[in-house]
Amino acid sequence: MNMTTNLAHEQQRTQVVQEHSIFNCDLCRNEISFAPHPFGVNEKKLCLDCVRQIAFGYLNHIDQIFQSDYTRKTHEAQLEYRDSLSPIQYTKKKIGQRLRMQVYERDGFACVTCGVQKNLSLDHIKPEVLGGESTLENLQTMCTSCNSSKGARYVETPDQ
Repeated sequence: MNMTTNLAHEQQRTQVVQEHSIFNCDLCRNEISFAPHPFGVNEKKLCLDCVRQIAFGYLNHIDQIFQSDYTRKTHEAQLEYRDSLSPIQYTKKKIGQRLRMQVYERDGFACVTCGVQKNLSLDHIKPEVLGGESTLENLQTMCTSCNSSKGARYVETPDQ
């Protein structure tokens, strides 16, 4: 078998030699030299410096968007976390005049702790902040001195 090939019958392979061309960059007008397939946008010819500036400008813009979004989300998360740590705001409820008079009459218009009949106020046996309600059973008459020394503690008496 003859291994020789006939070169005349083979398609000739032509190698395209790309020549460098000289152009001006469409942005900065600097002279640039490159092969015929330049990097271009909409048939614009750009030098490497302009391509870098466009790329870095775009990346900087994306980074700013990401950073502002990240900052906003971080701030929202911090506020949400801070709100979760703060205690629930307590609002003091008004005790009606009728209930107030019932408690004073039941306790003989005297402090249940020391018996004084001046500077009287109503006190929650189980404080509202601990879940106590403003009911006849949970209210007692106390002088302001005894009431302030008790504070918001839940002091059980033997008859409760």
